[in-house]
Amino acid sequence: MIQQIKWRSRSSKEPLSPFARENATRPIRITLHSSSFDGAGEDQVRAIAMLRDLTKFTAVEVIDTAPGALPCLEIEDCNRDGSTIPIAVKHGKNWKIKSGIRAPENLFNAFTSSVEKSRSEGFDRQSAYQDFLVARANYELDYDVLITLSPYLLDNCENPWIRSVNPRNPLEAVKIIGLLLRTRGGYRFEAMPNYFLEFDRRSIYKELLQRKLPNISLYIKACAHAEALGAAGITYLAESALVRCTRALQARDEIGALFYMPQSNESRDAIMYHFDYLALLLVGAFDAQARVARLVYGINRPNEMNTGFRRKEFLDALKGSSATALYNLVTEQHFSDLMDLIHLIRNSIHGPVWPTIASENYRDLEESFIKVLPPYKDKIWQAARRRGSADNWGLIQDNDFSMLLLEPYTFAVNLVEECFREIDEIATLTDVTRLLPPDFDMTELRDKTYDEVFKEFVRQRVELLD
Repeated sequence: MIQQIKWRSRSSKEPLSPFARENATRPIRITLHSSSFDGAGEDQVRAIAMLRDLTKFTAVEVIDTAPGALPCLEIEDCNRDGSTIPIAVKHGKNWKIKSGIRAPENLFNAFTSSVEKSRSEGFDRQSAYQDFLVARANYELDYDVLITLSPYLLDNCENPWIRSVNPRNPLEAVKIIGLLLRTRGGYRFEAMPNYFLEFDRRSIYKELLQRKLPNISLYIKACAHAEALGAAGITYLAESALVRCTRALQARDEIGALFYMPQSNESRDAIMYHFDYLALLLVGAFDAQARVARLVYGINRPNEMNTGFRRKEFLDALKGSSATALYNLVTEQHFSDLMDLIHLIRNSIHGPVWPTIASENYRDLEESFIKVLPPYKDKIWQAARRRGSADNWGLIQDNDFSMLLLEPYTFAVNLVEECFREIDEIATLTDVTRLLPPDFDMTELRDKTYDEVFKEFVRQRVELLD
């Protein structure tokens, strides 16, 4: 099964995805099912707190199922003729919205069939039905996502009555909302009471990279000092790797934003644009690091154009230098598999275009996949399995392996994480300090420290939203 989570629009004719470009300014509407949050684990509690913090951001519109500071969803008893269950959203003493759940008898029958698999010791029919009513109220009010920890809802997501309300646990929901806010330009946090901290796209990605590439700063600073001592061009190469990583994160997010939109040939074409670009960026980051290593270890042959971690002549030269740890990393099977996963996509740009296909049945909305061409199929399948699992990489094959499908967002998310892990390790193992004099003050390479409490506050929130 594909591991990503997906927006569900209310109508194939009038999609209501908050990622739709023409709706880019509409707030994302979420329902907090607070009565289901009892017993939440630590990560879910953090996500719930983050969601409540985001209610102060204009791009998020929230209602709650419990009385408090937020507008509250209220569900009444059936009206006299039994045709409707009245629902309303109340903020203090003021009514904001009034609506109703139609055809409750049909809903009761649907509820009965949907919760059968949830029956277990401790099953509470009344609680399950109340959760189901909350889900239908979320649907009738046309909210985008229901944030819940109800097992009666989350364990029955394949049921059309429940799937249509887009139920997500808090940790899933906060990451989707984080993606939305990044594509809209930034985050806003209340760092201290009545003190709001704004993060634009540039500062968000800078913060993300500091977490994902913790050793890259020292690597770049060492290159800068080495260049001042005569290693011409090495700083720009090291910084180029970082810039390409920044752009790779943005390309990943663009694929994600398109993934959550209603799918069409137009969205698939846009996804492939960013997918091809992502592969080029990641290959470029590794090539820049290989050229840094060439300067650090004084490798003259091959020339710069033929320098790369997949070039045998360069690897042989690396082996003959003092770069033992770096050589061992880039020649192991694990690294070679990752290079296959990037380069097979990058190299396909010189040959036939990989086709995209739509997958849809009567219960589900259209989904988009890339069809892996036969020459690349076996290598991609085997490399992905050795670096995790086919599921983690969003790969699906049919029974006789005649066709291999790739879900682009799942693949892109995993590819970026795996590549960043190796890029950071290469930065650690490339001993740029060998270009510095023996008496060089290594404290010059350390990052300047600032308020650690403030730094941790920012790190936790940006990390949670990614």
